[in-house]
Amino acid sequence: MQGMGGAITEHSIRGTVTAITGDNITVKTETGDVYKVETGPNTRFRKQRDQIKNSDIHVGDMIGAAGDKDEKAKTLGAMFVMLIDKEQYEKARADFGKTWTAGAIQSIDETKITISAPIMSSRSSSSTKTPPSGSAATASRWLTSRLATTLPPAALFRTETSSPPY
Repeated sequence: MQGMGGAITEHSIRGTVTAITGDNITVKTETGDVYKVETGPNTRFRKQRDQIKNSDIHVGDMIGAAGDKDEKAKTLGAMFVMLIDKEQYEKARADFGKTWTAGAIQSIDETKITISAPIMSSRSSSSTKTPPSGSAATASRWLTSRLATTLPPAALFRTETSSPPY
């Protein structure tokens, strides 16, 4: 969620739970900011695809939350809170750029896709992916031919070359 820019980071935070008081969850982000996540009866709680209760979240857990974010007050009125598996998250970060990537399409030239603003990076960058030879290249050409006809430049996408990081 953080690092992508645009609507996602504008309305979300991700970090480690440092305190829970009533319906409020205090979260320290990777950048060191501390936010108060305010939950209520309409807040949805999830762990992967399963619904959970706010009581399933504990100090030390990693969460992502989205809703009405106030940067100045460091608060977020949460529409949803997602419990994140730290081990899977760290693996996904380590694999970013190696087995998967995500971002906004800048251009498509046959089997070359240029993207920017990767999700798993805390900074915006641009990279060009050219597929290796063999079956991965065939799959990439297939994907690229479909992307070229269905996704315009600046569209967001994610592609993987092995099992999902989540």
